[in-house]
Amino acid sequence: MTQQFEISKKDSLGGLRLENTQLSQWQCPDASIKNLDLWNAPHLTKLDLSLCLPGMHLMLVNCPKITEIILPAGAPCYLHLDSPTSPNLTIQGSIAAFDACWPSQQFRVEAPVEKPWQNASLAEADSLNRVTKQQASELAIIYGQSVKVQQPIKLPATRHLLWLDAKHLSHLEVVAPTQLERLELYNALNLQTITTNHLVEALELRACHNLSSVEGQLSYLQVSNHKGKGSLVIHQAVDFLLLQRADITELVAQDIKRLEVNFCRGLTKVVLPTICDVSCEGPVPLPLRKTARLFINEATVKELLKEYQQGKAQALEDLRPLVVQMVEPVQVPRALKLLNDLLQAGADPEWVWQTRQELSARHLRGRRKANQRNLLLSEQQLQYALKQWRWNLPTDLNENAWLDDWRIWVACLKNPKAQAYAKVMAKRLIEAEIQARKPDVPMRVYLWVRHWLNAGDLQLVPVQKMLEKILKALVKEYKVNHLRMVGFAEDTPLPVQLLKQLTLQLKVLTGDTQPLRQALFDYEYRMLAVSDLLERMQSLITEDPAAARRHLLHIAAQKPEFWRGRGSKAEIASLPRQARAMAISIGSLQPA
Repeated sequence: MTQQFEISKKDSLGGLRLENTQLSQWQCPDASIKNLDLWNAPHLTKLDLSLCLPGMHLMLVNCPKITEIILPAGAPCYLHLDSPTSPNLTIQGSIAAFDACWPSQQFRVEAPVEKPWQNASLAEADSLNRVTKQQASELAIIYGQSVKVQQPIKLPATRHLLWLDAKHLSHLEVVAPTQLERLELYNALNLQTITTNHLVEALELRACHNLSSVEGQLSYLQVSNHKGKGSLVIHQAVDFLLLQRADITELVAQDIKRLEVNFCRGLTKVVLPTICDVSCEGPVPLPLRKTARLFINEATVKELLKEYQQGKAQALEDLRPLVVQMVEPVQVPRALKLLNDLLQAGADPEWVWQTRQELSARHLRGRRKANQRNLLLSEQQLQYALKQWRWNLPTDLNENAWLDDWRIWVACLKNPKAQAYAKVMAKRLIEAEIQARKPDVPMRVYLWVRHWLNAGDLQLVPVQKMLEKILKALVKEYKVNHLRMVGFAEDTPLPVQLLKQLTLQLKVLTGDTQPLRQALFDYEYRMLAVSDLLERMQSLITEDPAAARRHLLHIAAQKPEFWRGRGSKAEIASLPRQARAMAISIGSLQPA
């Protein structure tokens, strides 16, 4: 079968590599071949693979005279062409993907997964009329251009047309066949305007540097690698417009539904309809920064954060419109961590707090339809967020997100609004401890106290006042219900060991901590089990004998009903006697 080739290698998986032949035509007779690499066939014009397995991969390297390929019937095939010259080629059969390169060009195209192309052709643009009259090819690739300027061009009856290197084309009016789904133009360097007279599902324009006007009804329009710095006007309805690495300074598109802007640094003016979803990758152009229609791209956020950490202050303004759109439950933890990272990188706490409040307002506003999601916030919504501390978070990200939000508040405490927010946070912590557990409530109080102790946050007066309010509120709730509250765990909200650490911490704090000390004792007095309370008093004797004696006498004076539910009958009956004995022992230890 392969004697005509100098090199022939076959593997057990249906792969065959052939090199060096003088044949002009060849048909593969082996029905087991699924992948064929054919190298160096300088005279080969026709290749017949109809007997091979369907869905094959074909690679042709240095076959400059090839004009016809017949593929096996059935599943679509994958073609790879590396040619030393521009080819003129027809392909018969089903095609899933086709990539090719020659000295002046390279490209890759892929068919929709469920709808492969039937037949394909490659030809010079001069042969456009001949291509039109040929057997219908659902993929047509043409290159070069010599048609007259502004002359309407009737395209081949094809589903997908790729036109390469139409470097002299300045105005293109497309008379498109009804079945045209996709039209791509590469390197039409002088193209200024393009008009289509029929609905085209997708139009891609790459490296068309002088393009200024697109007219025609389109489902999808892509303009990429555009080096011209002028304006681009989209005259008719477009469902989705993608600008990618385009240097245009002005975009006018008054009838589009969705816009995506990727790395378009020079854009200074944008005219869009009121309801238009916008997403951005890379630095956010100035006219899009403050739009409420901008969608988040987290890769962009990470890149901008890196730029800011490297000293590029402009990245901060680019970040804000992106961060405030991270409102979905799974996005909020990332947004809060990002704001913490910005604080650590030196961002202005005032800026961070304002951004955090807008994020909170958008999150509290709830889910919106796609065309409503980015509407501007009202003053009422912003004020509502100042009175709420609620995040609806995924369970696995709950604790870290709340702690990140707390760190933001601590870092922004010089802001009067952040200081006032302490009342809101204290109220929310109290509600979360007393009420049934819900997804949007903070962590348990004992976890917060443990964090404050470990992080040294109790040195802050607002945190001391917050803890004092929480302790008083829990005691008040206990007084109302007489028994332990329904929302509590098996033990009291603050474990005994944590209370010991808290008492020791209060001893080293500066300032007036007496109100907090009293609130802490009232909490222990009302909430702890009898055995735990005596243990705490024993520790307090060594820490503060005078306070311990005062508290013990107070404990001894209470009637047994006061301790109901907080110990066994024997423990409650012996409590007054034990408390008086401990108080007397303190008196004997006092200096004369």
